[in-house]
Formats: sequence, structure tokens, C-alpha cells
Amino acid sequence: MNKNNKALILELEKRTKKKIPIVEHIDHETIGAKFLDNIIIDLGLSRCNLKTIPKVIFNFKTLQQLYLNNNYIETLPDHFHTLKSLQKINLSYNRIKRLPESFCKFKHLHELKVSYNKLETIPESIAKLKSLRKLDISENKIKNLPRSFFQMKSLRELNLGYNLLEFLPDSFRNLKNLEYLHLGGNKFTDFLDPITDLTLLKILSLWNNQLNTIPKSIIKLKMLQELNLGRNKFTMFPKSILGLITLKKLDLSYNEIKRLPNSINLLKSLENLDLCHNELETLPDSISQLKKLKELDIRWNKLKTIPKSFGQLKSLKKLFLYWNELSAIPKSFGDLRSLEILNLKGNKLTGLPESLNQLKSLQEIYLGYNQLETLPVWFLDLPKLEILDMADNPFNGEDDELFDYYSDYDDYEGLFQYLEAKRNKKKSKKIKRLRS
Repeated sequence: MNKNNKALILELEKRTKKKIPIVEHIDHETIGAKFLDNIIIDLGLSRCNLKTIPKVIFNFKTLQQLYLNNNYIETLPDHFHTLKSLQKINLSYNRIKRLPESFCKFKHLHELKVSYNKLETIPESIAKLKSLRKLDISENKIKNLPRSFFQMKSLRELNLGYNLLEFLPDSFRNLKNLEYLHLGGNKFTDFLDPITDLTLLKILSLWNNQLNTIPKSIIKLKMLQELNLGRNKFTMFPKSILGLITLKKLDLSYNEIKRLPNSINLLKSLENLDLCHNELETLPDSISQLKKLKELDIRWNKLKTIPKSFGQLKSLKKLFLYWNELSAIPKSFGDLRSLEILNLKGNKLTGLPESLNQLKSLQEIYLGYNQLETLPVWFLDLPKLEILDMADNPFNGEDDELFDYYSDYDDYEGLFQYLEAKRNKKKSKKIKRLRS
């Protein structure tokens, strides 16, 4: 660091009342400066209690990345654009009410984050940010987008979540290079048709709106891998999405869906399916044909039974079935050899099939708040088990064979606070209770 830069850093430390070390990497949690050949290229001043941007910063003409997030900044100076080398700016979690027109003169800016501020409008001049690829304006108070916004054809990632948007103009379809689009937490009541022309989309979030249907035209999104439709107003599974054969992750949680279509097996690429907090009473046998499924969340529904074919989900690693109305689970669960987490808490189970002793990959099992009267012995055969939760079951304490494995505890009610299972003379394993 040359004398001039050293003096500037000292002045900045005086202004921020923070030590600003030289670091090798800057991110949204960093306070520090990164130098390359005695030239400062990145500066992080997050959580420095700044109310204004220190003037000394504008002496760093070579800055490429600037992090000013998590401060109390209300206004941006008109001469901000004099930092002509900036490629990435993070102004999230401040109190900014407007972006100055001059702010949009950054020719090399490719990432801009101004989420969690108080913006009500976006300047027309934003279209001049020709190199911008990532734009995050989420958690503001934006009601409308300027016409020029749709000329930003370099955009790849756009986050407009949690604003006050009610509709999208047809010109939104001009953002044809978008791969990631987050529109959750707005006020959309109808699906936004212009989205279906964004054929490069890989991730689409419409979480927490007022949607209840999806048009057939969504089939045009042939590259879509993640779709989030949680917290909307769906009472039926939107069958139009069944043609999205590239879909890997689907979230329909927090709706009012009562049944799944038999044709759900068409989503052959699904790896993660979230259906929690719906009104499901049964599952179709065809769900067992989702061979790539790794995580399935169906907690907080009204399931009374599980298909016998469920054991065909050979890739399943995480299964959440807690707070349903299950009185039994099929023996085929023992075929879920990849399963690592099984949560059956809050059902009506009176027993468990011994076939579960085949779940050699199981690390966590939650059985609390059921109707189990005896402790299952089979879990002692599970070599990777680390967490066993059986709290709040009406155990009768008759399993002497099992309790012989434990020392120093003789309270059979609920689950022991700490169990040490002695599987053999050389090896022991600790199993802790979790109250969740």
C-alpha cells in the first residue's frame, strides 16, 4: 500500500470508527479493503453505522466492488458515478428512498443490490446500465416499473420480490435473457403471461401472491428447473406444470390443495417436492415413480395412509411427514435405503414396522407425539443414527431388552434426555433428544 492509499484508509477509519484491515476477499459481511499491486479494488464497509457515504471513498477511482450494506444511508450523492470502475455495488439494508439519475452511468456495473430500502420508483435512466446482469430491488415499495426497464436485455437475474407490484406489462417479455426471476411477495392475482416468453428461465419464484391457476403456456419454459408457487391460493394441483419435464424443485407449500393428480409421475426430473401445509388426505401410487426424488416435505397435511409402493423412492434422503393423521406406515419404508432423515412426529402411530432396521443410512428419526407404548428395538441396528426423538409417547416401560442397553437412567416416560447405546464392547454411540 502506497502512502496516499494508507492516508486515505486512515481517514476512512477515522470516519467510520472501525479498523479497516487489508483482506484477500470481500463480501457482504466484511469490513476491509482488498488491494492488487498497491491499487485498491474492493472495499467492504458493512455494518459501520454510516448515515452518509464517506467522501474519502470517491478518491478510490479503481474500486471494482463496493459493499455499503447494513448501514443507515438515506441518500446517494449525485457524483457516485465518478467511481467509473465499479462492477458490483451492494447497498442493501439501508434507508435509501431514491436512486439519482446519475447513478445509472456506470458502464461496467454488472451487479447491483438495493434490497431492503425505501425505494418507491426506479429511474428511467436505469436502462443505461448496459452491462448489468444481476439486479436485486426486493423488499422496497415499488408499484410500477419504468418503460425503459424492459430494455435491459443484459439482465440474467432479477429479484423484484416483496414490493407492491400488481401486474407486469407485456413489454416484460423483452427481458429474454433472464435465467432467474423472483416475483414473490407482491400482489399478483393472475398468472403473468409475459413470463412464459422468457424461455431461458431456470428459476422462477412467485411465492406469496394471490394466484390460483397457471396457464398452459407455462409449458414454453422448457429450461425451468425450480418453480416456487408456495403461499398462494391453489385449491387444486396446477396440472399445466406437469409438462415441465426439466423441473427439479417444486414448491406448492402453504396452499389448500386436496389431492395430487395420478399424472404427477410425469415430473420425472423432480428432486425436491414441498407440499407442506396443504389439505392432502391421500397420495397417489404414482408418486412412487419419481425415481430422482431426494427430498419430500408433506408435513402439516391430513394424510391417513401412505401408498405401499412408497418404498420405490430409492433416492429419497429426507422425508418429512410430521403432523398428519397416520396410524401406520407401510413395511416398504424399509426399502428407502438412502434415507437420512425421517420425521414422523405428531401422528397417531401405535407401532413401527421392523423393516425400518434396514435403513442403514438413517441419521435422524423423529417419533415424538405419537401413540407408541413400547420402544422399538430395531434402531439399535442403525449404524449412522445420531438423533432419536421419541418424546411425549405413552411408553409403558416393558421393553427390558432395550433398556438393558442404557445405564444411569430408569425413567421410561417420554425420551431420555441423553442416551448412550452400547452396541458392542468397542463402540458406543450417543443419541440425544431434540424437543422441536
